[in-house]
Amino acid sequence: MEIRPARPADARTVVPLIMQTSEEVAHILTGTQERSKVIAQLAHFFHQPNNRLSYQNTLIADIDGQVAGMVISYFGADAPRLDQPITAYLRQLGLETVLEKEADNDEWYIDSLAVSPYYSGRGRPRTEIR
Repeated sequence: MEIRPARPADARTVVPLIMQTSEEVAHILTGTQERSKVIAQLAHFFHQPNNRLSYQNTLIADIDGQVAGMVISYFGADAPRLDQPITAYLRQLGLETVLEKEADNDEWYIDSLAVSPYYSGRGRPRTEIR
């Protein structure tokens, strides 16, 4: 298994993993309940730099060229800057959403952590996290 930085091209496999971590949060961050629109907007955020869901904040667990899992994380002090593109998007939709501060400035925050259903229960990604 290789742990590597995510690339924009990983969106196709990472976005379902983001949804897997919390559909409710995905609906809040995208401003919609419609699954196809949620997926499209999450992919857009993932492709863009400098936001909490960006490929830049994502590490991939890669097994034989397949995405086995992912983690999105960032420094707590960066959260307001990383949330700005998302809150700006929500304001464009007419939604006033304040994203909750989830980490202190001096903490490293794990936003999302997921294992691909294919690899779930096989132990390899869990072993790598340790």
